[in-house]
Amino acid sequence: LLAALAAASPGDVIGISGTIAGTSGGVVASSVTLTCATPGAGLAVDTSAVVGTLLTATAPLVTIDRLVLNGTGAGNPFLAETFAANTHFTNNDVTCGTATCAFFTGAPGSLIADNRFTSSGSLTGVHIQPVGAINPDSTRVERNLIVATAPSLNPNFGGIRVVGGRNVVIANNTVLGPWRNS
Repeated sequence: LLAALAAASPGDVIGISGTIAGTSGGVVASSVTLTCATPGAGLAVDTSAVVGTLLTATAPLVTIDRLVLNGTGAGNPFLAETFAANTHFTNNDVTCGTATCAFFTGAPGSLIADNRFTSSGSLTGVHIQPVGAINPDSTRVERNLIVATAPSLNPNFGGIRVVGGRNVVIANNTVLGPWRNS
């Protein structure tokens, strides 16, 4: 997977079969789609590893669709960084990490929709914030199911947390469980 991501060109589609267990995080640095080639396919942290972030988008127009992301052993299962504008994170089944379920820092115009997030005690759920002068403007968080099976670790955070941004839409999400703030 790491070699395919490094060699990818804008517009490429990379399909995953089965579960790839990694000892380091993957970086999507080109405008590609990462999806499943077989139902239930995805990424996980190898049981012998601890990874800061399982999958990081650093380019605009990245799509992560229909994957199973097991963030157990990671701080963040998914991170969209500063220049990952218009990232689409859709139809994924995510086991949250210790920090977040999905973290969007900057990344204006992103779509987080139709995902299932399960947290057994993360710091926060779907977390969206500015970085420097880049705000998460026009980001949409829609039709997600965000479930906590244990209390979140920060009383100020919750199932969905948005800091800043104009024209941000949060609609038709379901947040369940003992989030400290939702």
